[in-house]
Amino acid sequence: MFHVSTMLPHTPNNRQQLLRKRHIGNDIVTIIFQEPGALPFTPKNIRSHFQHVFIIVRAHNPCTENVSYSVAVSRSKDVPAFGPPIPKGVIFPKSAVFRDFLLTKAVNAENAAHKSEKFRAMATRTRQEYLKDLAENFATSTPVDSAGGGAAAKFSFITLGARRKERSRPRANAHLQSSGAITWAVVARDLDPAGNSAATSPTSPVTPGESACLLVVSNEFVALIEEASRRWCSTATAAT
Repeated sequence: MFHVSTMLPHTPNNRQQLLRKRHIGNDIVTIIFQEPGALPFTPKNIRSHFQHVFIIVRAHNPCTENVSYSVAVSRSKDVPAFGPPIPKGVIFPKSAVFRDFLLTKAVNAENAAHKSEKFRAMATRTRQEYLKDLAENFATSTPVDSAGGGAAAKFSFITLGARRKERSRPRANAHLQSSGAITWAVVARDLDPAGNSAATSPTSPVTPGESACLLVVSNEFVALIEEASRRWCSTATAAT
């Protein structure tokens, strides 16, 4: 928001012009616009507890196609420096770039002024008053019943104590509803009455007459698979 002095209420024959001073005097950043030939501006001519930064804009060749502007800044001692920096002796031509530069300078001046001791103390005091009002007018002495009901329903989202996490229990007969199968590495022994034993590899860890197999148990069948040949030795449908 901008308070333009020439657009604020004016009271004839009133040297104080309080309707204007109460707005501009409470601003933190003030932009001073000077015509060519104006006397140098000094902040000593203005007394205010809030005005901490003055941005002075002086016009050159006004009302012509070659109008340009020079910018200077005056700030209180406890206001830190802020950008964008103003190159020494630079003259800004009238353009959208200069407009953005000036607005950025004013916004950064406001943010820098809030870091000064005066405004920092005011902000701290304001927060303390808000917290005091919150504690005095919006606090309740109603106890929270952990057994449930009453105030406990209002504050159910607050954890009053660490609850022991319940140990999860495996679902009964979960393997019956799962897809796939469970396998075991087993050794199958050939009990053929004719005495024909299964052939084994010379490097096989099993003895002759035995074969390394995989016992497969699923929800649908039970099977025996020989590891070396990947051949189904035996299969049966699981009973339901």
